Amino acid sequence: MKEYEITFTSSNDKRITAYVVEPDPSDVAPGLIHIAHGWGGNIFSTIPREAQKEFAARYNLISVATEYRQSGYDSNGLTGFGSELPYDFSYRQTIDCLNAIRTILRRHPIIDKSRIIAWGASHGGHISNHASILAASKRGETGGVRLRAFKVFA
Repeated sequence: MKEYEITFTSSNDKRITAYVVEPDPSDVAPGLIHIAHGWGGNIFSTIPREAQKEFAARYNLISVATEYRQSGYDSNGLTGFGSELPYDFSYRQTIDCLNAIRTILRRHPIIDKSRIIAWGASHGGHISNHASILAASKRGETGGVRLRAFKVFA
């Protein structure tokens, strides 16, 4: 099993970080699960590393947790660091998550595109559902990917 962080450029040239766990190599192409944390959380708070390892090992999924803008390590509620006005109802946060998926798909073209899942808790559930809508309506911008989205409220 391989664990690492990636950094990529998202909309408005914003640098975004994601934590990735890959399953051990297999004869079967892996799927992908994208994890969006709740508002104010971070890439390690919703699904601990051990659970990401479980998704990778048990279900042969590359697990990606995105530190989307205005939340987690990208913001500070006390100082206002990371805040952008006006709030765009998660549009750019969702694009950050879709760009994380696109980055992983470019790095791993063998991924089984019929097994791409978006998972989120609380605000991350909202982002996951929003991502499934945008992926369907803006497939050119998302690399032609369709998501099977579901959410869990924590």
